[in-house]
Amino acid sequence: MPRLVSMIESLWVRIGPSLNDLYPEFATSRVGVSNHMEAIAGLEASDKARVQAAIEKDIRDGYRRLSSRIKEQG
Repeated sequence: MPRLVSMIESLWVRIGPSLNDLYPEFATSRVGVSNHMEAIAGLEASDKARVQAAIEKDIRDGYRRLSSRIKEQG
């Protein structure tokens, strides 16, 4: 899995600064935890569609928060 780890690390470096900016909000509201819990439940149930839906929702929710933050700062 070295190739996968390399890809994840590369993506983490790219998104890290954005996550750092959003962290104070997440720390207090815990927004997004439900998406992660849903993905884990889907993995445990071997339910590919459930995992996919949870990950897609997490990405959409994160995009909305990041987009909103960018508009506030601009």
